[in-house]
Amino acid sequence: IPMVSANQAITSSEQNEISKMLKKIVSQAEYIRSMTECDMPSLFSLIEREEIKKVGKEKVSITQIPEQPLPQNISFAFPAGDLNGDSADDVLQHVYKYNPATELSTCEIIALNGNNGTELWNLTFSNALAVAYSAGDLNGDGTNDVIIDIVMGIELYPYSKIIAVDGNNGAEIWSKLEPMAVTLAFPSGDLTGDNTTELMVHVYSIDIINETIITTISPVDGSNGKELGSRRFDNAIAIAYPVGDLTSDGMDDSIVGVYRMEMAEIETEEAPVPVSSEIIAIDGSDGSNLWNKTFNNSLAIAYPAGDLTGDGAVDLLIGNYIFEFESENETTIISEIMAIRGYDGMALWIRDSDGIVPLT
Repeated sequence: IPMVSANQAITSSEQNEISKMLKKIVSQAEYIRSMTECDMPSLFSLIEREEIKKVGKEKVSITQIPEQPLPQNISFAFPAGDLNGDSADDVLQHVYKYNPATELSTCEIIALNGNNGTELWNLTFSNALAVAYSAGDLNGDGTNDVIIDIVMGIELYPYSKIIAVDGNNGAEIWSKLEPMAVTLAFPSGDLTGDNTTELMVHVYSIDIINETIITTISPVDGSNGKELGSRRFDNAIAIAYPVGDLTSDGMDDSIVGVYRMEMAEIETEEAPVPVSSEIIAIDGSDGSNLWNKTFNNSLAIAYPAGDLTGDGAVDLLIGNYIFEFESENETTIISEIMAIRGYDGMALWIRDSDGIVPLT
């Protein structure tokens, strides 16, 4: 990564080098997000992409396949809940356009009336990759609002941006700009008790000197974008997401998955084996740690499992994928499922493919 002066615009060469590294961060964050959300289609696509890179000598390497021209436009849509207050669900359409002649791209976010497909509002972003999704009621008007996550954009320098917009008309409620970084934002439930949705904003940046990834996670007040706290994880990709009420206090709690890996593995563009995984349960009322668990040489993912103990609180399941290194080129993966009591992290039971594993 080139050293960049804060007092002048970066050169095209520096911009390209930085963009390459930021794209690697997006790739790794995408991998973890798909797994934590149990988004199997995306996960299988990612795994297949990694497997193509590992083909044997008798097969054609993906690097030998000539690059194909990018499609001139792509469109897809997500459900958005009720944006305009007519008691019917609406839709968020995404339209990505690319002009091969000018090498310029645009991303258009269009809110559509779910009843008849007419346009409610639209916003267009140039030279940016943006994703929009319903974020619940951010401004307290009783209808769903929208978060637009510009994961990566290019102006004078690479940037990312979170924009909260009114679901009725697309007007900006607040925004958060992050230069030279990648951002992801997820709804995290009502953390402040004000009956509006809060967000977990993730900022992935690069420590140029140490050549490591830094993750900063900040719970953000959905109504005004004010940070409610911040946690920094060095040499790690971390992701926070809501899991329901673990403590029976009426407030939504969260899990942070922290995945530490060697930067060298990321630069090879191979799917990295995490050096360690850490699961941290966060009390939604004050942001304190409820408990944490560390797993070495493994990828551990926690997700809500309902009330397993009958005490009225949410408990968790942890899927733990353990890597056993037989030799430099041979790795065995052992998978376990662990049931965890939500409020204190106590293991209730563990099973692998052969049955019950004794608790230690």
